[in-house]
Amino acid sequence: SAFVFAGSARAEVFQDAEALEAAEFELGFEGEFLFNDQASELENEALVYGHFGFGIGRGIDLAGRMSFFSDDTIFGGDLQYGPLDDGEGYPAFSVYGGGHFVDLPDKKADADYWGLDGGIIMSESILEQVFYIAYDVDVNFRPEEDRARLDQRVVLGARIIMSEHLSFFVEAGYAPRSRAEETRHYVSGGPKLYF
Repeated sequence: SAFVFAGSARAEVFQDAEALEAAEFELGFEGEFLFNDQASELENEALVYGHFGFGIGRGIDLAGRMSFFSDDTIFGGDLQYGPLDDGEGYPAFSVYGGGHFVDLPDKKADADYWGLDGGIIMSESILEQVFYIAYDVDVNFRPEEDRARLDQRVVLGARIIMSEHLSFFVEAGYAPRSRAEETRHYVSGGPKLYF
């Protein structure tokens, strides 16, 4: 996940801690708004993601995403492993890791680049809805920078279950400020279909 002007990564989670069952498939659409809480060189920005995923089995799923309607195009994917399902008296827990590639439109100013993603998620069912908290990290390797760039966010979200095959996700990410890097927070939401 990334941003053209100053390189602030996007780190949405858009999933709870439950991995998909074997052969289960998901398809989602997410609108995201990135914003600053202080004066900054980074501009506010709206973005749209398409998401897909499928269950491999034994608490493991494979997910992918692609951005739309922005100057740069982001392709990403990750494996999620959920060793602990939501049970009586304890939350679901999972970890995920993967990578992304950012295709920038203006190759003269900046070069395309890639990065690694990872994080942890905990979720709990409350009143038949699922609430989750996550810590998400992106490490970006931009050719014009002399070191890898670390972007992190703490994420709170809810999966509002509409039916067995349809859920709506609402999510907010807080980006802790770094001494050297400017960051942006975000809010997002959208539906996911399950087959």
